[in-house]
Amino acid sequence: MNIILTNSDIRFFLVWLANIKRRPHYEIIVVRQVINAFHNNTDHELKNEILALADLSRRAGEIA
Repeated sequence: MNIILTNSDIRFFLVWLANIKRRPHYEIIVVRQVINAFHNNTDHELKNEILALADLSRRAGEIA
């Protein structure tokens, strides 16, 4: 699974994830931490969830 995400994509998926979890949107510091984790190839607890949503979105696009 080789998915390239822009900063806007990451922000979008964080909003989507917050909505799925029925929680308020993530604070800007969390958004920046997740974006930095993607750019620096480091771990973040939300990174795998974002990748899973991106893969789900990509697969849904292939079906449609």
